[in-house]
Amino acid sequence: MKNHPCDECGKYEATVHYTQLGADQKVKEVHLCQACAEKQGEKAWVHISSLADLLAGLRESDEPASNREVCPQCGMSSSEFRKRGKLGCGQCYETFAKELEPLIMKMHGSTSHVGSGPKEVLELRDAYERLAEFRRQLSDAVANEAYEEAARLRDDIKMIEETYGFLAERNDLS
Repeated sequence: MKNHPCDECGKYEATVHYTQLGADQKVKEVHLCQACAEKQGEKAWVHISSLADLLAGLRESDEPASNREVCPQCGMSSSEFRKRGKLGCGQCYETFAKELEPLIMKMHGSTSHVGSGPKEVLELRDAYERLAEFRRQLSDAVANEAYEEAARLRDDIKMIEETYGFLAERNDLS
């Protein structure tokens, strides 16, 4: 990867590189020096510019060729995977899982995805959860004859239903 100055401070060479989806829905490359990455809370990031760079550091296994994995669907071998830095098909993820797991762990600090989702989907899910909670609280308030609280909750429910329209009425967004 070509050397880049830090996008944040411009003083040092960037050692942390990633891509992100901007507000305009365009992919943007981000390059940060270690200090700026740490300021942004990215201490766990490891300087790995690409999977190909990481794979280039791997050595051929000492195992005999007959013991090396080969994908049953596309025929890609583990040595070919290391050379290309790309998998051949979806089945390769399962076939080369033992090799991929430490690579993914090194690149991402975890082997399970705990990312977020599109903003609109998360907002709708949050609204649905609030709506369900408000409805439960409304039922309790009416049962306890707390009518002022019930009126406030009724208004909150109405606001969510008007804001999110038909989606607020669905009960299957879990």
